[in-house]
Amino acid sequence: MRLSQFNKGFYFRSIQPDLLFFRIISSGIGCFTGVFDGNGYSISNLTVDRPSEDYIGLFGYVDNGEILNTSVINVDIMGNNYVGGLVGYNRGTIQTSYSTGSVTGGNSNVGGLVGANNGGTIQTSYSTGSVGSVDGEDWVGGLVGYNRGTIQTSYSTGSVSGNIKVGGLVGYNNGGTIQTSYSSGSVSGNIKVGGLVGYNNGGTIQTSYYYQLPYNDSGLGTWVIESEMKKRTTYSGWDFDNVWEIDEGNGFPTLINNPE
Repeated sequence: MRLSQFNKGFYFRSIQPDLLFFRIISSGIGCFTGVFDGNGYSISNLTVDRPSEDYIGLFGYVDNGEILNTSVINVDIMGNNYVGGLVGYNRGTIQTSYSTGSVTGGNSNVGGLVGANNGGTIQTSYSTGSVGSVDGEDWVGGLVGYNRGTIQTSYSTGSVSGNIKVGGLVGYNNGGTIQTSYSSGSVSGNIKVGGLVGYNNGGTIQTSYYYQLPYNDSGLGTWVIESEMKKRTTYSGWDFDNVWEIDEGNGFPTLINNPE
């Protein structure tokens, strides 16, 4: 693992490939601004039980830092605001990373991978519900709860539930960009609910797909039936030679360099 630019007393110390000791950056006091390269290794069974605290995840707050090639498996994360399986609040770059497990937020900005992506970039990453789900009150998404940044070539498959602005991929897309992404998990909520995005305020959503239809679906993104989601021809402009792969007719797309 490549670990650099430790700051403000928050650090990671790699002991061996399957053993990592760390201090979770889980408050707004300190931000991670360095580079964390997981090198394809995973962190399993991470549990964080802080229901009254904000900025909760393996990384609580990333500010111009980079999270690369990092996976957290079977997480059980509980917080209040800005809660994510990998990052609570992101203003940096996340690439080729993923999370599985359960994420619960007591209030808003809750996502399977990232709670809030505010000015950050998320690429070739995903959150899967093979183990758990994402639950929150407002601005809840299978991948990202609140997006004012860029999400590209990413997906979510987990179930999502909340109250207001709830989406299979993103709960609230506030001026952000979503491209070549999809969601396939079930979604439930009360106000502004979508299979892909719950609510979009001036943002861009391009060549992104979903098939689950919650009650009063927002219609944001491109809806297709489940069988079409399992066909390569559905995904207009997607790169199935270098980026994506699909078990034609049997499964949804997955990332070549970030397999499940």
